[in-house]
Formats: sequence, structure tokens, C-alpha cells
Amino acid sequence: MPAPRTEATFERAFVRACERANLATLKLTLRGQSGWPDRLVLVPGGRPVFVELKRRGERPRALQERRLDELRALGYAVIVIADDGDLAHALALVRRVHAEGAL
Repeated sequence: MPAPRTEATFERAFVRACERANLATLKLTLRGQSGWPDRLVLVPGGRPVFVELKRRGERPRALQERRLDELRALGYAVIVIADDGDLAHALALVRRVHAEGAL
């Protein structure tokens, strides 16, 4: 079994997969504010999907969970994607959440 990817390596692979699927992604880097999702995926149709990326076996920290809950309470679609090596599945999940609304 190959060594697990770092979160940064997984994020780069996720961004490349989004680009191949014609989905724009924005890196969220908010100075002085921790816990916000890693990426904002701009899916055609005007509904953004916030995405938190995690290494295999990891879960969001407590502050990250609070931020994700804040976004959900505002009506945004939010998902956490763990690196399971299946980027096609991750993109399908982004599209499904976009179509169905927040999980």
C-alpha cells in the first residue's frame, strides 16, 4: 500500500481534477482567521460549494467543525472530503451537493 499523501499533495490533486472537470476552485486563506474550509468550488449554476480536504483517516478540528456549521446555517453547501484516492468520487460528491443543496 502506498504511503498516504500529505494534505497539500491531496489538495493539489483535487485542484487539478477540478480543473480537468472545468470547475474553478479558490483557495481560502483568511489572515488572522482559522478554521475556514480549504477551498471554494465554483460549480456552474451559481451555487458555491465549500470544501474541507483532509488526509485519509483525519477529521476536522473542533474550530473547523464550528466554521462548517456556521456556513451550513447560512445555507451554503459544505463538504469534507477525505483522501481516499478516488478524486472522481470527490468531484461527483461536489456536483451532488451542489444539485441537492447542503448536506
